[in-house]
Amino acid sequence: MDLLLIFHVAVSVIALLWGGLFSLQILQNGLTEARTRIFLLLTLLTSISGVVLPADKLLPSHLFVALTLLLLAVALYARYSAGLQGRWRPIFLISSLLTFYLNAFVAVVQAFMKIPVLQPLAPTQTELPFIIAQLLLLLAFGWLIFRSCRPGPTQS
Repeated sequence: MDLLLIFHVAVSVIALLWGGLFSLQILQNGLTEARTRIFLLLTLLTSISGVVLPADKLLPSHLFVALTLLLLAVALYARYSAGLQGRWRPIFLISSLLTFYLNAFVAVVQAFMKIPVLQPLAPTQTELPFIIAQLLLLLAFGWLIFRSCRPGPTQS
């Protein structure tokens, strides 16, 4: 396995785990600057390392990376330029959580492609188990985003 691919997979797994912690901290209004920076950095590293992996053509993953980077730019602006003031607080929360959702979406895709027990359940990723997994993920993130935008501070 290529060293860049190993790095990408390792950073992606860590980013997903940290994204879970990041999300829990948002729900508890206990998000610190350090936690925020680590989440944003890991998400950025996941995106950059994923886009530079060798590919012969433009893949859907490249479009996900472009969207993730756009959302990261919005989150960074909302946090560091706008200082989470006014409407920028929910914009930060939504854009940050959407970057996490996109990474989780790709993780589910990869799981159904690479994990032997899941491959036969959805070999073309159009089968019901895959659709149910992605729908549950979407519902979980929809709930998370809705809950995160309640009034209150996100940074201490």
